[in-house]
Amino acid sequence: MALEKVSKEEVDLKDVGHETIELYRDELDTNLIPADEMKNLPDEVLVSSANL
Repeated sequence: MALEKVSKEEVDLKDVGHETIELYRDELDTNLIPADEMKNLPDEVLVSSANL
Protein backbone atom coordinates (compact mmCIF):
# COMPACT_ATOMS: atom_id res chain seq x y z
CA MET A 1 0.00 0.00 0.00
CA ALA A 2 1.32 3.44 -0.86
CA LEU A 3 2.35 5.72 2.01
CA GLU A 4 0.08 8.47 0.66
CA LYS A 5 -2.96 6.22 1.13
CA VAL A 6 -2.07 5.48 4.75
CA SER A 7 -0.78 8.79 6.09
CA LYS A 8 -1.49 11.45 3.44
CA GLU A 9 2.28 12.07 3.23
CA GLU A 10 4.41 12.11 0.11
CA VAL A 11 8.00 10.87 0.10
CA ASP A 12 10.51 11.31 -2.70
CA LEU A 13 12.05 8.06 -3.84
CA LYS A 14 15.52 9.55 -3.26
CA ASP A 15 14.68 9.75 0.47
CA VAL A 16 13.95 6.02 0.76
CA GLY A 17 16.76 3.71 1.80
CA HIS A 18 16.82 0.11 0.61
CA GLU A 19 18.60 -2.85 2.15
CA THR A 20 18.70 -6.53 1.21
CA ILE A 21 20.51 -9.07 3.36
CA GLU A 22 20.88 -12.82 3.30
CA LEU A 23 19.99 -14.59 6.53
CA TYR A 24 20.04 -18.20 7.62
CA ARG A 25 16.78 -19.57 8.94
CA ASP A 26 18.07 -19.61 12.54
CA GLU A 27 18.84 -15.85 12.27
CA LEU A 28 15.24 -14.91 11.48
CA ASP A 29 13.12 -13.30 14.19
CA THR A 30 10.42 -15.72 15.30
CA ASN A 31 8.39 -12.75 16.56
CA LEU A 32 8.01 -11.62 12.93
CA ILE A 33 7.64 -14.97 11.16
CA PRO A 34 5.34 -17.60 12.69
CA ALA A 35 6.88 -21.03 13.36
CA ASP A 36 4.48 -22.80 10.97
CA GLU A 37 5.68 -20.54 8.13
CA MET A 38 9.32 -20.73 9.21
CA LYS A 39 9.47 -24.48 8.57
CA ASN A 40 8.56 -23.90 4.89
CA LEU A 41 11.45 -21.49 4.27
CA PRO A 42 14.75 -22.53 2.70
CA ASP A 43 17.89 -22.56 4.86
CA GLU A 44 18.99 -19.21 3.38
CA VAL A 45 16.54 -16.32 2.88
CA LEU A 46 16.91 -12.89 1.25
CA VAL A 47 15.23 -10.20 3.34
CA SER A 48 14.55 -6.73 1.90
CA SER A 49 13.45 -3.56 3.62
CA ALA A 50 12.72 0.04 2.69
CA ASN A 51 13.32 2.77 5.26
CA LEU A 52 12.36 6.43 5.36
